[in-house]
Amino acid sequence: MNPSTAVAPGSRSGDPSSGATRAWPRLKRGSRLRSAIGGGSHRPDDSVPPPADRRSSALDGVRAFAVLAVIAYHFGVPGVHGGLLGVDVFFVLSGFLITSLLCREHDRSGRVALGAFWARRARRLLPGLLLLLVGVAVYARVFASTVDVSAVRADALSTLLYVANWHYIVAGQGYFAASGAPSPLLHTWSLGVEEQYYLVWPLVAAVVLQRWGTRVLAKVALGAAAVSATLMAVMQAAGFSADRLYYGSDTRAQALLIGSFLGAACGWRSAALGRCAARGAAPSVPERRRAWSAAGVAGGAALLFAWTSLDGQATFLYRGGFALVALAAAGVVGSVSECPGSPVGRLCALRPLAYVGRISYGLYLYHWPLCLAIDHQHTGLSGPALLACRLAATFAAAIASFHLVEEPVRTGSLSRGRHGVVGATAGALVAVGALLVATVVPAGGAPVRATAAAGSERRQLAALHAFTTNPVRFLLVGDSIALTMGIGLSDDSRSRYGVRIDNDSELGCDLDPTLEVRLSGQVGPATAGCPDWRATWSRLVRQDRPQVVGLLLGRWEVADHRLDGHWTHIGERLWDDHLSAEMQTAVHLLARRGASVVLFTMPYLDVPEEAPDGSPYPEDQPGRVDAYNALVERVSRRTGAHVVDLNALLDPSRRFAATIDGVDVRWSDGIHITANGGQWLQPRVLPTVDRLGLEARLSASSRSSTSAR
Repeated sequence: MNPSTAVAPGSRSGDPSSGATRAWPRLKRGSRLRSAIGGGSHRPDDSVPPPADRRSSALDGVRAFAVLAVIAYHFGVPGVHGGLLGVDVFFVLSGFLITSLLCREHDRSGRVALGAFWARRARRLLPGLLLLLVGVAVYARVFASTVDVSAVRADALSTLLYVANWHYIVAGQGYFAASGAPSPLLHTWSLGVEEQYYLVWPLVAAVVLQRWGTRVLAKVALGAAAVSATLMAVMQAAGFSADRLYYGSDTRAQALLIGSFLGAACGWRSAALGRCAARGAAPSVPERRRAWSAAGVAGGAALLFAWTSLDGQATFLYRGGFALVALAAAGVVGSVSECPGSPVGRLCALRPLAYVGRISYGLYLYHWPLCLAIDHQHTGLSGPALLACRLAATFAAAIASFHLVEEPVRTGSLSRGRHGVVGATAGALVAVGALLVATVVPAGGAPVRATAAAGSERRQLAALHAFTTNPVRFLLVGDSIALTMGIGLSDDSRSRYGVRIDNDSELGCDLDPTLEVRLSGQVGPATAGCPDWRATWSRLVRQDRPQVVGLLLGRWEVADHRLDGHWTHIGERLWDDHLSAEMQTAVHLLARRGASVVLFTMPYLDVPEEAPDGSPYPEDQPGRVDAYNALVERVSRRTGAHVVDLNALLDPSRRFAATIDGVDVRWSDGIHITANGGQWLQPRVLPTVDRLGLEARLSASSRSSTSAR
């Protein structure tokens, strides 16, 4: 979203970002417009939009409502489940205003000065954006650690180039991500969508206006909006992810195009009114007033419903819902622009709302990183106190940015001409330099050099050539915690312990991927990391012929699941019975060819992402982990599987530990195990694997001898 970037043309400063209403031809003595509303003696009517050289407080008020909806959604204000749809209001408003600007400029001069248009965009947008990037550099250095800062650098570069939306699609950084630390620049995806539109649409508009005029431009915008909405619906039906549809410029352009249709249509309507007036046929002003007032009330009611009732992952949105939201926003924008005296127009023009709208760009830029920095972990606050602190910091940052940086650069002499180019370049270099310095990955703890196995065990392993040609075969399966643990665990494990580790764990492994899951407050399908684990694990056991198999799960199992129509979780009998049966099936399957099975308990979590009120999400709380580990012990007793208490190893004080013995054993996401952590675990885990592997070999040797006799 880019809440304050496109405004009506014709402002005093000549900058379309100043917030003036949609452009109308300047009113001159005996103008056609005054004739169109009843002749030169007709009293000015409140249904007539203000002249283009006056700022529209009502449009600023629309911005205020939209940005407050987004902030309320991100800050976890109860009841604002669809506040993220405030972004669509900004898309519509931006498309409306830039198209109005382009139409008016062409009507006035017969051409569109694209260079001047893009220069105004840069002067309006870059100061706040560069300030944001410098602030994020400070955030990365003060609050984030290795994993976070390694991603922030790429996020920042894509933000600066206005391609953040495509970067997050490629990088898999989902807006509706279920776990992991979110990027402090995640919200800049919408700036990318808008700036890409600002690059392409003026080129299209210039050509269409020059050849065919405003009416055809309106048709082009409407047709392109229909194509964008249809593309989203088709891709959703084809199984594309919600994040691809939500971030994509092609699928989200529909709102911008609906706004552009409104801007072009109103411009064509303005010209038509002038032609009618020239023929002496004045339109009915009261009818127009009533029509626009009704459109504004209906659109406002629809937006209020969407912001309070819809969910960003609702299928309805991707099958035409976003287009309907954009049409509702168009009703509001058209009402306050064409009929400022309408009820919606008067409400949006209230002075406090108008001021919030003026600083809405800064509010949007700064609210999300401040939300991440000002959380329960850093402040100890939660609930209303945390909300108040976040709001105060966001408004303070936006007000200071607007008055001290954005407006002085936009209107000052240093922002123009050669000085403007030099200043923008210098600002970009400062921001990039700050990010490069702040996101240097700090050196981790020294790699752990694990001790060797016990002497007697080592001699037995050597006699069986475990350290050379015949190692103990250890198959590791499970989720992403198992995957990351296996990286360090397998480092030189053959020469040290005589163990060959085949790490076949999967990112996002849920034993029942057919269920719905509630994770980090979002409801969606269970992860499909190992959807057909029965067949896959059977094949691995058959191919690898392991003597020991390790199974480490838990991240998804501690989340809420919808089972038999009921939401349930670990510690409740419905889910415990279901999960226990699944795990017992897994153990029997993995042991089918004589392998010993090791069940790992789950370590505690310290996920940076909190619930909006500052509390941990339920699945991240220690009680859930304890309940899961108790279930692992029960499954062990029922199946004869062995248990390695990973929880006790990594959390010796019975609480989450990021560092043990000076070694960083956990990622900064509070979930996964570092490579150094896996090495640290080697002397604490692999001797058990050695022992079980030796027992399996002796058992196999005994069976062979008996068979031979």
